[in-house]
Amino acid sequence: MNNEKDITEMIEEYYSDNKCELEDVLDKINNGETTTENYFKAFELYQQADDAKIFKSEIDKYAQLTIQSAMNDIDMDNNSPEAYIRMSAIFQYKKNNEKMLECINKAIELNPDEGDYYILRAQYYLRLGKKKYAELDYQKACEIDPELTETVNTMKRVDKLINEGKKHVVMVYVLIVVAVVAAIISIFV
Repeated sequence: MNNEKDITEMIEEYYSDNKCELEDVLDKINNGETTTENYFKAFELYQQADDAKIFKSEIDKYAQLTIQSAMNDIDMDNNSPEAYIRMSAIFQYKKNNEKMLECINKAIELNPDEGDYYILRAQYYLRLGKKKYAELDYQKACEIDPELTETVNTMKRVDKLINEGKKHVVMVYVLIVVAVVAAIISIFV
């Protein structure tokens, strides 16, 4: 029981922090800071909201603004892997797997020594049921940056728990993975 209360408190704190962060990024956007980074952050935070379903129109709005802004970034700087990373996440949300992989592959092509990109592509491959490709990308990420080994191992444990249906344990790991993925994406801002 006590563990369930701790997990519930962690989840409530997570949503409260997200709400404050969302308010901050929306203030930035409303004050003219209309960057790909801010649009994408709003998209992410609306998606991670406690009642994300009620924010579908906001999620879609910021997904579209992120794509448009990222395309502008690419037009201004042909070597913008960060723009491709953000667009891959939007295309994942839109369930456009072809575009999602096209964007992550372009980011890897532009910056093949970035281990975090391989972790992200591995996660995409897992969602597509391509476990062999995911494993190869996890291995590549760890070869490039051995410090990513623990991150990879955590993501593998989460995937295993999800497959075993252990949802109460998965929620804690999901919070960890969300924080890790957000950190990965924010590194490239």
